[in-house]
Amino acid sequence: MDSLLFEIQSKIHLEASGGVGCNRFLAKIACGLHKPQRITVFHHLVLQYQFKYREPSKCLATKISISDIPGLKGKTGQDLYEKFGVSTMLDLQRITLEALINELGTDKGNKIFNWGKGLDNTPVQNKQLKESYTCKKPAECEFIEFILK
Repeated sequence: MDSLLFEIQSKIHLEASGGVGCNRFLAKIACGLHKPQRITVFHHLVLQYQFKYREPSKCLATKISISDIPGLKGKTGQDLYEKFGVSTMLDLQRITLEALINELGTDKGNKIFNWGKGLDNTPVQNKQLKESYTCKKPAECEFIEFILK
């Protein structure tokens, strides 16, 4: 994986980070944990193991801010903070499913409850590449050419 980061750096002179997880949700969180130039591998059981058996201050979930969680950066994250005092993933893990459903509804409550445990069943989908791109800087053009190869 380091060779991928090196190739991006050497060919297009940009730094890159990556996240690997057992689901799309954790991969997105992992990507933001150790920037720049790092690939982070993250498994959902790490969250559960640390929460159950370690001192909370050493738990990885205390280091993940609610604003770092995809889907909770905006209004929903603000609502969780105002209603439950949630500021970290560990705080989110401590809210009951019933409380989340009462505040946010069944679908959203279930989804956020599972996110607190690092669980998500959203499928990973390929994105359709555009047929044309506009570049303003040489580095942007090099990046697009690199991706399209």
